[in-house]
Parts: sequence; structure tokens; C-alpha cells
Amino acid sequence: METAKVLFPKKKGCESSAAYRNVVRAADILFMVTENLSRKLVSRCAAAAMALIITIAGMGASSAGTSDSAVAAQEVQTSAVETTTTQQTVAYSMSTYKASQGAYSGSAYSSAVTKATTSATTAAATSATSAAATTTKAATTTKSAVKTTTAAKQQVYTAAATTKPVVTTAPVTTTAPNPNAGAATTGKAPVMIAEQTIDTDYTHPWNKQTNQIIVHWNAFSGAKKYMLFIYGGKFTKWTEIATTDSLQYTVAGLARDTAYSFAVKGVDEEGKSSDLSAPVVIKTARMDYSAAGWQAMCRIVYHEVGGAAGAFWDKPIVYVADCVANQYVCAKYTNQGSWPKYYARYSNIESIIYTSGGFASSATLSARGANYANVSARVKLAVWGAVYGVTAYNGIVNDYNIFFWNSSYSQPSSAKLGYSFKTPFGNYVNIWRQYWG
Repeated sequence: METAKVLFPKKKGCESSAAYRNVVRAADILFMVTENLSRKLVSRCAAAAMALIITIAGMGASSAGTSDSAVAAQEVQTSAVETTTTQQTVAYSMSTYKASQGAYSGSAYSSAVTKATTSATTAAATSATSAAATTTKAATTTKSAVKTTTAAKQQVYTAAATTKPVVTTAPVTTTAPNPNAGAATTGKAPVMIAEQTIDTDYTHPWNKQTNQIIVHWNAFSGAKKYMLFIYGGKFTKWTEIATTDSLQYTVAGLARDTAYSFAVKGVDEEGKSSDLSAPVVIKTARMDYSAAGWQAMCRIVYHEVGGAAGAFWDKPIVYVADCVANQYVCAKYTNQGSWPKYYARYSNIESIIYTSGGFASSATLSARGANYANVSARVKLAVWGAVYGVTAYNGIVNDYNIFFWNSSYSQPSSAKLGYSFKTPFGNYVNIWRQYWG
């Protein structure tokens, strides 16, 4: 220690510094080696010790003349790579020094130095590789997350653009009592056939939909004839209205826009009857129409709002269908509004749509792609709901107090307005309770 103090005298202000103490200790090791080992090893030991001195001095130099708090702050800010490199340098110096003390041949010493150097280099490389791998992994993860997020957004966008609306029908309900209530039952009865609606007169005969319904049922084993019962309208209890040997019956004289329940009994050749079947509920229409009239209504709705894809158009489709039906119903059945006298000159809905000038001709609709073959299922369901006064499409309730529609670049503000929808194209589809002009 004394020799070291002679070679490295204290400098004012550094007596208590860690750097000074480390240098003194390293110098003592150097001179101890010089005094105790053979001259053959002195140069080697001196070289190792000097490396140790330089390393330790470098580690401690940063603390000389610096406050403890400043040193602590600096150490916190030191990067992980720099810390790792310093630790590996110390390890290398100590390995070299220990090798010099135990090595009695140049080859052993060289081997130790080589091993220490390789170890330090490998450790440094491993650390750098690990850090790079971590960075790469983080970058890959981030890139993957971004890619996943982008894919998710694309998926949502695609779904929104291509998903078809769910087509549903809502059955008409009635408060008809149990047809077999209070009667002895056998547990056997015929089965009624459900109403058929679009593109057929199976249940609703053309041009007689407001007052006639054709009822169907399946054959019942052993039955020679059938007794048909009705409930609804003027029939406030289950009432037999017909006996027939057929499997269908046209019920006439019904009220417009009214729901009826029908049930049937099978009767064998001995006159014994089955239970009444479970009832089927069928509603008369708000207006009569032919097959051509049905197609005309569907075509004009399709032309106006039904040709575009997307769920946004569901309500405009339903409400425009309501407008078409409401105008005709008011003109022909309820004498409401300002147009009945004008429309009275036309005998049916198709002539009003094609020739009145208030809609579009058949030729114009065809030229614009509004052929009946192109009309979508949701347009047909919307028109059906408007004509029969039932919620037929996607649970959208019909409105029987709207009559006109138009398109505008800005949203109108008027007490006459029923609904206004801003389309994906930026304009507005407006549904009116009264004419806006």
C-alpha cells in the first residue's frame, strides 16, 4: 500500500474517492506480484495488473469530484449495453490476472487469456444478439398487432358492405280462444296449411284480396268430409261456416284489412268428428290487386330505393312501399287526401303507377333496370307488409299516415315531414305525411 501511495500520491479533494482507493489496491497487487513471483512471470503479471488498474480506475473515475446523488442519477441513466460491456471488461481483467498467477508456461497462460477473451467476446455478442432479438421480437409483435388490427378493420368493413339483411316475417296474431276448450277431445285432428303470400293466389285470390281468403288443410285419415270454422271480424266466437268434402274452401264476404282464424274438423262416414285443428291466422288485404298490380308496386319501390345494397335502405324501402299502398287505399277505399278524384279515373294500381304521371311508366322502369325479375326479396316483403298491414320485414312497423317521398340535397324542416334519411351518397330521402309543395 505504501509503494502504491508513492507512485499514486493523493490529490487534494480525491482522498476519499472510490477511484483513488481502487487504483491504490490495484497497484499493491502489482508490486506484490513483482516481489513474490519469478522474474519470468513479472512482465505477464504486470501486464495483467495494469489492465486491472486501468479498468478499475475507469470504473471509479466517474465518481471523483461528483456528489453521491449525481452519481446515482448517472447510473440510473446508463444504458443496459454500456453496463454489460463494463462488467464483461472487469471479468476479462480478473481472468487474465488469475491466469498469470497460476500459469507456469506460456501455453497455459495463452490458453487462459484466449479462454477469457473468448468468454468475454461471446458474452458480449450473446448480450447484443439477445437485445437485437428482443427488439426484433417487439417489432414483429407490433407489426403483427398492426396487421391484425388492419385485418380486423377490413373484415368489419367487408362485413358491413356485403352482409345481406335478415329476411323475416311476423305472423299475424289473434285473440281466438282454444277451439277445443270445454269439449271432449280425442287428441286427433286435421292440420291446417299455412298461408302462402308472395307471387301466388293460393291463399289470396287476385283482385279479391280484401274480402276473400282461400283456406287449405291436409287430408285426415278416415274423414269423408270436413267442417270449417271461423273466428274474427263479425264472428265473435268459433262459428261453423261450411261443410265440404274438399281440402280447401274459399271464404267470401270478409271485411277488408281484418285478421281471421280458421280451424277444421274431420268427419267420418258414421258422423263422428275429430277435434278441431289448431287454427291458422290469415288477414285480408288493405287493397285489391292483380298479378300485374303486384309487380308494378314492387318495381316502383325497387326503382326508387330498393336497388341499393345495405341495411341502411331497409326503412326507406318499407316507408316508400307504405306510401305507394297508402295513396291507393286512400283514393279507392277511404276517400282521404287530395288525390282520390284524380286517381278515381284509374281502375287499378298498375295503371296509376304506369300511366298517371305520378310514378314511372313500365318502359321507363325497364330501361332503368327495374324489371320484376330484379326485384329483391326485401322489397317484396316490404310491399306485402304495406298491402296487408302487417310488420313483414325486419321488424319495421308500417306507417299508414305517409304518402309521398322525394330526394333533396339538404334535410328539410317541416311539420309535414314524417322521416328523413341521409343516404351514403350524401343526399336525403324524405318521407312526407302531406305533400311538401
